[in-house]
Amino acid sequence: MQNIHELPKNLPVPVDDGARSPTGIELLVSWRATDPGEQKELVMSTSTLKQPAIVRIWRGRTPRNRAEEYEAYNYEAGIKPLIEKALGVQTLREDRENETEFMTISYWESVEAMSKFTGGDPRTVHHLDRDKEFLIELPKEVQILRFLKGHGVCSIEGSR
Repeated sequence: MQNIHELPKNLPVPVDDGARSPTGIELLVSWRATDPGEQKELVMSTSTLKQPAIVRIWRGRTPRNRAEEYEAYNYEAGIKPLIEKALGVQTLREDRENETEFMTISYWESVEAMSKFTGGDPRTVHHLDRDKEFLIELPKEVQILRFLKGHGVCSIEGSR
């Protein structure tokens, strides 16, 4: 597998309005196309890559019959604002017989960056306004880990 620094300078990709790295590393990019309808090129600036140092993991469970509704709500109220501040965000879901577990993993440059987003101690759980309505129990903690290294493709935009 090639190191990102060894990739060609002009990497053709399908048209995509959101440019987030599949490895959770933010890329500064520009799109260019000469003719409408032509495939655009993603131009990466490897000098501006930010490596995550910290990972924050949140977990919550809903009754199985409320999972679809909570997934949509959580995305709008929780994930969208997180995407704007974190280096990367992954959301996971496990459907069980009577409940569904959701997990949000966010990648951060530093504890300080996380603190700016949370408005305080990043280890404190910050519940969304309607979490009490949806969740079986309100989570009491989040997990914060030191990011060591990513291997392979960890996320694909728009995957489900």
